[in-house]
Amino acid sequence: MQSKARIVRARGTRDNRPLRSEASPPAVGEADLLDTLLKGLPYFLSLGPLYWGTFAMQIVLLVIAAFTKLPRFHAAFAVYFLAFTAVMLGSNLLRLT
Repeated sequence: MQSKARIVRARGTRDNRPLRSEASPPAVGEADLLDTLLKGLPYFLSLGPLYWGTFAMQIVLLVIAAFTKLPRFHAAFAVYFLAFTAVMLGSNLLRLT
């Protein structure tokens, strides 16, 4: 009796079938927003437009990333997120000194 070969799709192939997604833990941004809102509305408003704009932009980019298959977009988004995190971490560390 012949056994059926299992077809394994390699990453990066140009196949239109959707990849199976696994359940992911809450994103860092969602946890940060929840934590900020738990501290109260006055605290949230005190963070200023840079926080609100950055958070809104990241949500928009995450929604686009969820629906696009363009590797260039995902690569650019990963670079942006890492650079943004490094800059914000660096600015916070500079304030401590």
